[in-house]
Amino acid sequence: MDTQKRQISKGALINLLGIGIGVILNIWLLPKLFSTGELGVYRWIERTTILLANILLFGNHRAYTKFHADESVGDHFKQAIFSKNTALILGSGALMALCGPLLAPVFHLETYTWLLPVLGFTVAGNMALLSATSVSATTKRIAVPLFLKNIGLRSVMLVGGLIVLWSSFGFIHWMLFFGLGTLGLGLGGLYYAWKRVGVQFHLKHTFTAFPGVVRTFMRYSVMTTVVTFGLSTIDIQMLSLLTDYSSVGIYGIAFFMGSVIDGIKRPINQMLAPQFAKAWNTNNTTMLSKLYKKTATIQVLVNVLMVIMILSNIDWIFSLIPNSERFNAAIPVVGWVLLARFIDSSFGSNGEIIGNSPYFRFNFYFSTILITLVIALNLYFIPTYGIVGVAYSGVISMFLFNAMKAVLIYRKSGMLPFSATYVKIIVVGALVFGATMYLPVTGFLGAVIRGVFVLAVLAVNRKFIIATVQN
Repeated sequence: MDTQKRQISKGALINLLGIGIGVILNIWLLPKLFSTGELGVYRWIERTTILLANILLFGNHRAYTKFHADESVGDHFKQAIFSKNTALILGSGALMALCGPLLAPVFHLETYTWLLPVLGFTVAGNMALLSATSVSATTKRIAVPLFLKNIGLRSVMLVGGLIVLWSSFGFIHWMLFFGLGTLGLGLGGLYYAWKRVGVQFHLKHTFTAFPGVVRTFMRYSVMTTVVTFGLSTIDIQMLSLLTDYSSVGIYGIAFFMGSVIDGIKRPINQMLAPQFAKAWNTNNTTMLSKLYKKTATIQVLVNVLMVIMILSNIDWIFSLIPNSERFNAAIPVVGWVLLARFIDSSFGSNGEIIGNSPYFRFNFYFSTILITLVIALNLYFIPTYGIVGVAYSGVISMFLFNAMKAVLIYRKSGMLPFSATYVKIIVVGALVFGATMYLPVTGFLGAVIRGVFVLAVLAVNRKFIIATVQN
């Protein structure tokens, strides 16, 4: 197995372990400790800081991925990116810590004004982790920043929650623990990544001008990020404005369960982004087509299994939540969120392929169209259907967004993400899903029996699965 496959495998394993910690954290500990309103505030801060972190890097991390091997951008390109990123991370963190409380009246968070400086810690930490992952991917080493983000950070949150459980500390102390933990792990990851590249911070390089092609790419990257990550966080923002933070907290449980199937998507996209850029730069459409199909097939294979196990055991999973009746409204939402995430992953790494291609502007155009549609859909669905309405909007938007990207790639290069293997996985997965859903056994015993049944199906098809993953 080559370095690239090992890193993707390690990334997937890290995400899987992180999901395990996340299950303990989100299904048991946090609902035990905090009210639905407090959970809603945490979800809002978490998702908002991820959005801000992607915007405030101003496309530097994406530009590094695309141009790090391009000699035409100049000798000081890497040094300049590092210096600019460092300045942006520290400056943005300080600015958000000071200005965070000013957002309280806008987002109806007056009760939590004292908490909003935590935005500065989490924004800076997430910016550092994003930059670290992008840089590490170009050296074919993403395991460390992924470990820090998916296992390290969740472990910090788990430890902080246990301290609250066994002491007189409360929500504010846990949030401060979360914010400082994010900052510390982010800076550690950033140090590791840039140490591998071998550059150092110099203030003069923060003012280095990039060539026109790099500036254009960064400008569109920022605009695309604003609308793309705005699209991925608009559910929380509109729920908080149109309902209350208790609804956000309830929806957050459904979103967590639905988003666990992104565990394989992230390391694949992060690891292969430099490969997509290289293939486009050398006009290697054969490699692109192979990677495109492979990313879709592997994601579908993994996600079919996760959808089966989550949906067929959904009632039992919710019974594990302390005072679970508070979250019953989230049960139907889980299926819709899973469907939206499954649609997104089943089209493969189309966003990364376009983002590193000569057609990178189209990511911005498509995202702008979609976010306008999503806002309109949410304005109708949320007042009418509540938190389920957000999920309806998500399914519609994910399908249209990915369909547009797939059509663009096909028209520009003749490539599609689908294959005979892909279709076989979908068909077999649908049959297994139907069988597990109607097994007349519930509770823990039902979950065990369904798990054994799925493992038996995997064992029967093990040669097919190994060939799919390794080819």
